[in-house]
Amino acid sequence: MLVKILENRLVFLIFAILFKLILDYSYYTYVVEVFSYDGFELNFDIKRYTFIFLLLGCLTLFIPKLLNKISDYFFNIFLFIVIYPLGTLTSLNYNLSIEPFAVNFLSYLFMLLLINLNFSNRMVKFPYIKNGRKIYIFISVIMILYLIVWYFITGAVSNFNLDLSKVYDFRDINSELTNIGVTAYLNSWVYQVFSIALMAYFLLRKKYLSFCLLVGIQVFFFGIAAHKSILFSPLMVLGIYFYLSKTKALSTVPMMLFLLIGFGLILYHFDNHSLLASVLIRRIFFVPASLNFSYFDFFSINSFNYWSDSILSVFQERKYFNSVPQEIGYFLGNNARANNGLVSSGYAQAGYLGVFIYSFILVFVLKILDQLPEKNVPLWFYLVLVITPIRNILLSSDLFIVFLTHGFIVAIIMLILFREKAGKIYG
Repeated sequence: MLVKILENRLVFLIFAILFKLILDYSYYTYVVEVFSYDGFELNFDIKRYTFIFLLLGCLTLFIPKLLNKISDYFFNIFLFIVIYPLGTLTSLNYNLSIEPFAVNFLSYLFMLLLINLNFSNRMVKFPYIKNGRKIYIFISVIMILYLIVWYFITGAVSNFNLDLSKVYDFRDINSELTNIGVTAYLNSWVYQVFSIALMAYFLLRKKYLSFCLLVGIQVFFFGIAAHKSILFSPLMVLGIYFYLSKTKALSTVPMMLFLLIGFGLILYHFDNHSLLASVLIRRIFFVPASLNFSYFDFFSINSFNYWSDSILSVFQERKYFNSVPQEIGYFLGNNARANNGLVSSGYAQAGYLGVFIYSFILVFVLKILDQLPEKNVPLWFYLVLVITPIRNILLSSDLFIVFLTHGFIVAIIMLILFREKAGKIYG
């Protein structure tokens, strides 16, 4: 009964509206109140607010309410984690340009239309690899063992730390010790792809003790690499496994985000200086949204990067001495790496053309991902391996960096390896 309710379109829309309302409420009662010094201001205009609210409402009517393919998840996360917070900032502060919101909105529409174009044949036909699943397991185990040994060889294990408040004290130190040349890529792939791949396999086979062992190893990786996403990835894997084993309903995306902000507001009510409240509300929703405006402001008065420090570096000189995120950090005056996601990164490279190129490439990749799942393996298994790269693309990294450094391409290869023509059907 509950599953049927969650899968209802009206329920999906109700949770979406509730999320939008609490997002707006948290902005003017918490973010503006506490972080006005960081540029978060309230300048309300009823016409702009109503216009953006109606735009978001119309867009929400057309997005998938059920998870039938991987791109369904992508469009829900893009809407609720990127577009909605941008809409809140733009509608509650009329001093901000509407351009970043408009470009993100149009990029979303373009991708949504493109993904729904029907093709008579599959875009890419993937081969079935003989003993592919054994190779999948073998590579995952070998790479995990490699990283454990490597952390001991480099001496980074002596800086092991599980204190969340001290992760930045150890991140750069251990990175210098362990990320040498090609190992910088390999290390990232291990805790973002290979350990997740093995966790998903053990859950698929219901080998829960083996899964728990991998969770312990992942905690060890966090203690050295000092990236909080490593620590929380097993919880993400478990959450997807338990939920999507029961239902395809995506109404829980806005529902869980609503509860997340609600919990943050409760923490703020009891503690005005709550670090967790800041993370749950400001850091997750409004910092990435705010950085969109910073990227557009910077590159409206400076040259686009034109991939001069990456894929097109052999054809031109670097436009900037530092990376784009570092340049934005200097622009903001905090000297930090101001990483941001798909649209702002595309705009930084080549303006509107860059956004179009990134959107088109990503739709092509999503089309490929939608073709990968086989009937004998549940969809949650495929989603688990690509959910972190998808999040990074939307919020924190350039598209091509995610493809290589964050292991998106590696994750896709692993999923191709796991395919079988005929095999045991897993629940």
